[in-house]
Amino acid sequence: MKKSLLLIFVVVLSAHTFATNAATERASRLGRGMNFSIWLESSYWFYNTTTFPDVTRFTEADVKAMHDLCFNTIRLPVFFEPFASMTAPYTFDMGNSNVVRGLAYVDSMITWTGRYNMNLVIDNHLQDDHNSYNMQTNYQITDNNYTAQAALIAGVWRQAAQRYHYADPDRVFFELRNEPNSVNDANLHTLYQTVIDTLRKYDQTHTIIVGCTGYYDPIALSNSTPYSDTNVVYTFHIYDGNNYPGFCFQGQGGVPATDSIAKTHVSFALHGAQAADITSEVQAVHSWSATHSLPVWLGEFGCTTLAQVYGDDTSSCNYVQNMATALTNNGNIPWAYWGGFVPEGLYTSYDNGTTLTYTFSMFDAANTPDAADLDACYASALGLGTHCQASGIASVAGPEIALYPNPAGSNIHVLTTGAESITLYTITGESLGWTAADASGTTTIDMHTCSTGVYMLRVQYRDGSAVVRKFVKD
Repeated sequence: MKKSLLLIFVVVLSAHTFATNAATERASRLGRGMNFSIWLESSYWFYNTTTFPDVTRFTEADVKAMHDLCFNTIRLPVFFEPFASMTAPYTFDMGNSNVVRGLAYVDSMITWTGRYNMNLVIDNHLQDDHNSYNMQTNYQITDNNYTAQAALIAGVWRQAAQRYHYADPDRVFFELRNEPNSVNDANLHTLYQTVIDTLRKYDQTHTIIVGCTGYYDPIALSNSTPYSDTNVVYTFHIYDGNNYPGFCFQGQGGVPATDSIAKTHVSFALHGAQAADITSEVQAVHSWSATHSLPVWLGEFGCTTLAQVYGDDTSSCNYVQNMATALTNNGNIPWAYWGGFVPEGLYTSYDNGTTLTYTFSMFDAANTPDAADLDACYASALGLGTHCQASGIASVAGPEIALYPNPAGSNIHVLTTGAESITLYTITGESLGWTAADASGTTTIDMHTCSTGVYMLRVQYRDGSAVVRKFVKD
């Protein structure tokens, strides 16, 4: 009896240690990141379905550009909740072509980042401060509705985890929710624990990313209690620092209260109070991380395009240098830059028709990001472009395959690139006589005559390699 109890204890301890080490190791490889924003998280596009999603917004060329500039990670904001019904079991609306396309674009990003051996954070993204949007009624988390929202978000992640379980867990992360702000941390902790418990029923290997209330406030994180799940990375966001708002969002109006679209100028001194405030917040997070031996990640920092327009180059340089120094000196915390993408016309009602185009604010031009357009100060401070080590550039990885939905109904879709053929087999290896040749892109297989059970697909690639994947037919 004593030997059995000892064996159980050792097994449980080993699993805990493995999960903790996996999350820590994976977080250490997040390195330099970029948010690919104003695409799949743009909730206002759901009210104009003819423009969602923008098929030209991001392509594999953008992923390669980031790879070539020495970025290690892409954070992909996706507003998953509108994909689902508002009632249990919150099923994704696969009859809506925009939902199908949106989910398929995530599959594409998994494939593209895999090809360049980059990390991908799939971020369930809603910004909780746009109270004028109808979406707030349905999706904002508050102290009054957090139990219902927990069920909805858990239902969303149940489906997302099943769909994306094939993705390499060493480089693909699941971020449960972006920047809750209207709920206290105790209730948010309860919500996240519900979502984590649900997600783990379907996926035990991928690392989960969570933060705290207050737009993922670093001080809230430094005062928080860790979750029981050990395969977790804890995230926070910093722009100006809590005590000195205004620089990163100048020109938008209301930040600070005296700022307006009348081009109020807010500066940033390298060794001033703003810089000290940001540094103290980073230090608080690092101290919490060290105390609990848990990994942390700065999921957002940066300046809006308007801040670049109405600010000054010296202040922008001071800001990014301060951020880089604070992160490096406090455990070399990995980060992802939020570039302040602004679609044309978004701010025109505030700024007398000024047109602002899609752009990363760390680049001087609004075209495809490359080393020639990268702000020299940003490149030097963040180790990008020609300032990064050649050994830090990831090598190209092999092809990947996505199957969805899984379990399959009357059809299953296969998303891959570079495929010579796809062949369908039973679980015992018997060919069903179905083969698709030259099957790059998305291939649909009619399964309505197949009985319930487990099947296999073999994808043969032109380079001679092959991949076998299992799926379930309901």
